[in-house]
Amino acid sequence: MNVKFISRSESPEFDTPEQLMVYCARVSSPRQTDENYERLLAYCIEHQHWSIFELADMTVEITTTRAIAPQILRHRSFSFQEFCISGDSLITTLPIKGRTKKISIANLYRYQSDPRMKVLFQGGVRVFDEDKGVFIRSTIKEVFKTGVKPLLKVTLEDGKEIKSTKDHKFLVYGRGFLPLEELKIGDVVAVNGQELTVRWKQIVSLENSGEEDTYDIEVNHVSHNYVANGIVVHNSQRYALATGIEVYGARRQDVKNRQNSINDISKQTKEWFEAVQKEVAEQSFEFYNQAIEVGIAKECARVLLPLGTTTKLYMKGSIRSWIHYLQIRTAENTQKEHRDIALAIQEIFTENFPYTATALGWLMEGV
Repeated sequence: MNVKFISRSESPEFDTPEQLMVYCARVSSPRQTDENYERLLAYCIEHQHWSIFELADMTVEITTTRAIAPQILRHRSFSFQEFCISGDSLITTLPIKGRTKKISIANLYRYQSDPRMKVLFQGGVRVFDEDKGVFIRSTIKEVFKTGVKPLLKVTLEDGKEIKSTKDHKFLVYGRGFLPLEELKIGDVVAVNGQELTVRWKQIVSLENSGEEDTYDIEVNHVSHNYVANGIVVHNSQRYALATGIEVYGARRQDVKNRQNSINDISKQTKEWFEAVQKEVAEQSFEFYNQAIEVGIAKECARVLLPLGTTTKLYMKGSIRSWIHYLQIRTAENTQKEHRDIALAIQEIFTENFPYTATALGWLMEGV
């Protein structure tokens, strides 16, 4: 299990999202000063004035198991990012032999199951290494089709265009990767440059582009991006890789509360349970790999993977949604594996929204 902070909402008028919330809360009390952050937020919480907490948001990256992910997805007030671009988007590929080629992502999706195209995927795609500040080569983990979705068309000052979902992320000058829905005309984004360097171009148009089949790529690099239509875009990490599992510790079923478990299982039983999980995983991964080798699509072969297989998702919600989620999922009657995630998110929330956390009693020492 791992939880990582990704982003929080920003405003050019305020240093923090909480300043925006407090500013809006003061509509009826304009004389209040900045020192009253905690008191004003506490008043809004006590009297259930939740609207101001819908004005800011936070996004986290969660690595968990296929067993826990569905529990998280049940919280429908959140959006779970699935980055997508249109099938005609041209991906800059770097074959091991020959020149750079631009291939549509829809064709890359079809090619990945063709043994004759193996060399192409060994070469990989162009990726912007954020640490080194240059473009490099990275292999493709997977190309996948993500269904028919509404798209926005982005046009840059140099004429480059790309169609993507509103949650697909672009590398913005001085601000890192941000979802398209947070960008506006005049923002400057990264594009392919000369001699492996990045260039920056302004957005001149954002418009609806209807619905189309969409696709995305996961690359084998920590910067998690690739070049599409000459523009640097973030890659998706929607699917789990068949490389490992998270081993659960054995606990006894609570006979009084079916939603609870008790940690009093013997050491011998715990060791047996862990060994069985590993054995099941080894067999499942063996069958999974055999399915891939005979040409079965990964999206079909995944049915063979155990629920303990790790997966990754991005979870974005308003502060109101996060408060509700954390109040429920940090409770002791939540399944331990899910509660551990919620507690980790609560730490991130507290760090980024300290006045709200203090008002909720989550940050007992105050700001």
